[in-house]
Amino acid sequence: MKTRRMLAKLAISLVALLLFTSMVPTIKARGADVDYTISSYESDLTLASDGSAYFQERITYSLRADTVILDKPLPMLDVSDIEDLEVLLVRDEGEETETRVALEARDNKNGDASRTYIYEPIEKDENLYNISIEADKNDGSKLTYIYKYRLKDIVFLYRDTAALFWQFIIPGNTVAHDYVKVSVAYPKGKGPEVEGYIGGSVYDEKAIDDDGRFAAQASKIGTDQSFELVLLMPVDIFPDGRKLIDNNAKSDIVEEMTMWEQEVLDLHKQANKKRVLMGAFIGLLILVIGFISFCILNKYKKKKNRDINSESGIQDRAVH
Repeated sequence: MKTRRMLAKLAISLVALLLFTSMVPTIKARGADVDYTISSYESDLTLASDGSAYFQERITYSLRADTVILDKPLPMLDVSDIEDLEVLLVRDEGEETETRVALEARDNKNGDASRTYIYEPIEKDENLYNISIEADKNDGSKLTYIYKYRLKDIVFLYRDTAALFWQFIIPGNTVAHDYVKVSVAYPKGKGPEVEGYIGGSVYDEKAIDDDGRFAAQASKIGTDQSFELVLLMPVDIFPDGRKLIDNNAKSDIVEEMTMWEQEVLDLHKQANKKRVLMGAFIGLLILVIGFISFCILNKYKKKKNRDINSESGIQDRAVH
């Protein structure tokens, strides 16, 4: 009986250790705000000859609470102004009868929040703005919103290149994204040679699509990761651009961005290596648990058999 209790205690302790070890990454991941995640983030932007960009973004949120404040940060440090801002709630998504309900802009956080949004600065030093929406789970556990806006003077015009720098997901991000896809169209009638770089997270793919647009996508972007684009283009496709910078920059940007992508890739490889090692450790721990349990159980059975044989011998001698 004593051996059986010891075996049970050992098994419980080892299983507890195994469960704790396997849950460490999950516990760490849940340390951030988990009121919602983003299932899909699709951003289409069209550049104009004056160096502005018109954004149309479709974002699907997965709500984990009854009432959630959805945030969409906009880094406006390198932009002169925002125009034509619209926010729409998508109803009956995926159906032939899909409709879009326009939200009204609200100046402050007082008053009725239903079907409204607030656009306001949240870090004035960084010129960081935010669009916030109070979402209700009664509308569905998954909600899709469409954001439309034009950002003026977003393209930098150097002597040897035009450059777009944009953070779709800003550094310090606290929301997990399952899927991100971005595409960039150039001024009408243009299909230039471009160089695109992605930083902040590892991309699944980047290419020029069938329509001549630059496209990139990524999956499973975690908290504290960003998704940033640097796009280099010919200067002459922006004849009306106003953000003129009188120096060459292309070679420096290419060198920096190449290193940037490589650093992110190296970090991703390190993270994958840690996951593989963790999996191997857990597998080894399971084997150790199994082996120790087998040895103890086998020892217990042998002892039990010896005791049975001993009792049989005593009974035989008693009969004779």
